[in-house]
Amino acid sequence: MGKADNPLRAAAVVAILGLLFGGCTARPGFLPGTSPAPGQPGQPGQPGQPGNPGPINPGQVASGAPDWIAAGTRLHWYAAAASVAESRFSWVEDPNGNWEDPRTGKKYRRTDESGEGQPGASGDGLSQIDVVSVDGGNVVLSATLLGFVRPNNLLLYTPLGGQSVNGTNVDGAWIHPAILAQYAAGDPSGGLTVLRGPYAVGNNTYDAISFVTGLGAASGNYSSYSYDIQSGVLLSANTSTGGVTSPLAAPGENPPVGNTQLTMARFVGVRQRTMPGAGAANPDFLAGTSQLRYSGTYNWINPVDPSSGNLTYPAEHTVSLGPGGTSWASYAGRTLVPGLAIDSTIQGVCGSLGPYWYSAQALGQMTAGQALDHDPVTAEQTTVSFAGQGQSGVAVVTIETQGPGYLIRSTYEQASGLLVAYEEATPQTTGITVVLQLIERR
Repeated sequence: MGKADNPLRAAAVVAILGLLFGGCTARPGFLPGTSPAPGQPGQPGQPGQPGNPGPINPGQVASGAPDWIAAGTRLHWYAAAASVAESRFSWVEDPNGNWEDPRTGKKYRRTDESGEGQPGASGDGLSQIDVVSVDGGNVVLSATLLGFVRPNNLLLYTPLGGQSVNGTNVDGAWIHPAILAQYAAGDPSGGLTVLRGPYAVGNNTYDAISFVTGLGAASGNYSSYSYDIQSGVLLSANTSTGGVTSPLAAPGENPPVGNTQLTMARFVGVRQRTMPGAGAANPDFLAGTSQLRYSGTYNWINPVDPSSGNLTYPAEHTVSLGPGGTSWASYAGRTLVPGLAIDSTIQGVCGSLGPYWYSAQALGQMTAGQALDHDPVTAEQTTVSFAGQGQSGVAVVTIETQGPGYLIRSTYEQASGLLVAYEEATPQTTGITVVLQLIERR
C-alpha cells in the first residue's frame, strides 16, 4: 500500500515513526444517527480530549460497519513506537571484518568496535483515519500519519494511502460491537486471555474488553488490544516484540540480542467532520476518465537554515484511476522528480471530499472565506480561500487546509469538481513545497 503495507493498522503503522524522525527530509509521495461528540481543542504535544462514538442500536447485528460510522467520520489515536537496544553491539557480515566464524569462514565486524554501536529509535504522533465512503458492507478509508515535531510543536504530515475493507472488523480501528459481545461470551483459546472491566482513556471511562497474548511468555513477545464494548472502537493497543538472539558469540561472551520493538496506541477521539458534500456521488467525468496528469515544481529550502539553500526541480504526478463504487474510486499515484531521482508510488482512494475531485454541488454553494471544518485534535483548519473566475476564465474554488507545520491548497473546477491545481507546503518540517497544475485528462 504505497508507504505502508496496511495503512489502517493504527498500532503497527506508527512503527515507521522512528525512521521519520531520523531525518525530516524529502517525502516523495506528496499526493497523497447521533453525531459523535467533538473533543476539546488540543495542541500537537497535548492531544484534545477524546470524543465518544454515538450509541449503537441494541438490536444491530454484525453486518458491515457499526452504525456510528458514516462518510466524513474521522478518528484519531495517539501512537508511539520505540526500538530499544538489548545489547551493546551486533554482528554485521563484512568481508573486511576482524572476526571470522570458524564454521562458515564468513567474516564479521562488531558494531561496538566500528563505532556504530547499537542504536535505538523512537517517535510519536497521531494516527488519523478518515471514512471516505460506506459502500455496502465495506468502508472506504484513508489514513494519514501526523508525527510530532516537538521542538517546534509542529506536525509532520504524511499521507499513507487508503483502501476499501470489510467494515465489520477494521484492523487497528474497530470491531463491530455485536462481534465483541460474542467474544465476551465465548471461551478463550490458543493462549489468548480475554479480560472485561472499566478502561480509562483521557477523561472518559469505558466498559471494555481486552484481548491479551504473551502473559508470562519467556519469548518476551506480548500484545494487548482493548475495545469499547458499546461502540467497538479500539481504545488501546500495546505490543512488545523481543529481538532475535544472534547465532554468533565471541569467546567468553553471550551472543548479542536484537532490539526490542515496542508500539502503543491510545484512542483520542472520533467526530463527524463538517465538510459539505461528504458521501456525494462520483462526478460525471469519472466514467470517461482513466488518467490525470499534473506538472509543476518541487522546491526544497533547508528548514533549519532557510538562507543556506533553495533548490527547485521539475515534477510530474500521474494518477491512474481504478475501480470503486458509486461515491468513490481507487487510484494509483506516481510522482517523478528526475532531478532528485525520485520515483515514488502510492495507492489510495478518492471520494467527494478529494483529493482529485470534490462534490460539484457543494462547490457551487461555497463562498470565499467560508469555514468548512476545524479539527479540535490537530488544530487543522479547512476554509475556502477563493471562489470565482480562475486565470483560465473558468469558475474555480480553492479549498485550503492548514495545520501546525503544513498547508494544502486544492483548486477545483466548480462545474465538474475536478482538481486542476494543487499545492502542498511543509516548509518548517521537510522544507518541501510542491506546486502542480493539471495538464491532461484522458
